[in-house]
Amino acid sequence: MKAFWIFRIIFVVSTVAFAPVSFPAHGQTSGHTMSVNVPFGFEMGNKHFEPGAYTISTPLAGVIEVNNNSTAGMALTHGEQSYRPTKTAKVVFDRYGEYYFLRQIWFNPEETSYVECPESKSEKQAKRSELASNSKKPSNVELAMLRIP
Repeated sequence: MKAFWIFRIIFVVSTVAFAPVSFPAHGQTSGHTMSVNVPFGFEMGNKHFEPGAYTISTPLAGVIEVNNNSTAGMALTHGEQSYRPTKTAKVVFDRYGEYYFLRQIWFNPEETSYVECPESKSEKQAKRSELASNSKKPSNVELAMLRIP
């Protein structure tokens, strides 16, 4: 009988301790679909995307899908938090010289949560070359997104 109560106490304590970990962050939930017009070519992971209108969606938690009529790609993401909420839904690109890399997707205006794409090998190389050349400082480019009804 004593073993039963010890097991029960351990079960309750572990459930309470791990419950917050089992739920995804708000910015990682699935079901978002937005569109954005990107006036420059960009990279996401090891995939290159030409300038054009794109649909960005979250088919699963922690996954984004970027597609237009001719190109599509998926990437694993992780949720992040900012101290300040964004004013609009937006997409943020890191720029190194003439190369753009998809970095953040903010699906909800007036919130502090967003999803972030990890750095690819090509982005790390571009960052090293840009910092080594000291010709221009790396910068971010933000584009507003439109919600698809």
